[in-house]
Amino acid sequence: MTRRRPSRAADREAGFTIIETIAGAVITVIIVVALGQAMSIAMGGARDNRFHQDAVAVALTELEAAGALTWGELARTEVDATAPRLAASGVALAGAALGLPADEGLVVNGTGVVEPRIDVVVEGVPYTVWRYVSLPDRDSRRMTIEITWIDDGRSHSFVTSTLLTDATADEIGVAGG
Repeated sequence: MTRRRPSRAADREAGFTIIETIAGAVITVIIVVALGQAMSIAMGGARDNRFHQDAVAVALTELEAAGALTWGELARTEVDATAPRLAASGVALAGAALGLPADEGLVVNGTGVVEPRIDVVVEGVPYTVWRYVSLPDRDSRRMTIEITWIDDGRSHSFVTSTLLTDATADEIGVAGG
């Protein structure tokens, strides 16, 4: 019995060529880099969301505190000319910057307890809290909160507001008020 030797063509197909190996390595590197970038983007988005959620929490705390103030206390202690949402006059909230129909005059008086600016740190991240009390009409006051922070060299902000009225227990008909 004679053994048959494989042909030269069969020898050439027995393994991967260097070109096939390099092409496979390049494809693998491209896939790994793409997955790494996707992970990086996802992690950055999660980080941005955490900062934004912390800013929302700070703003809600500020609005709740404003609701607990008396009508006389619901006023700014002073005007801070560096505040970002002031109208050109410096004594009004810029309505156009907030989507309001007009500028609203700031409430500033000696009985006010609302400081225009405070700095807070949440989980190691510094936030600047800008607080505005303005007059949208004669019967209500608008408490506007703007939270700003810096992340990766970029400035971010969150703005919210609420309307408050001087309703007392007697005015809304609560017995024993």
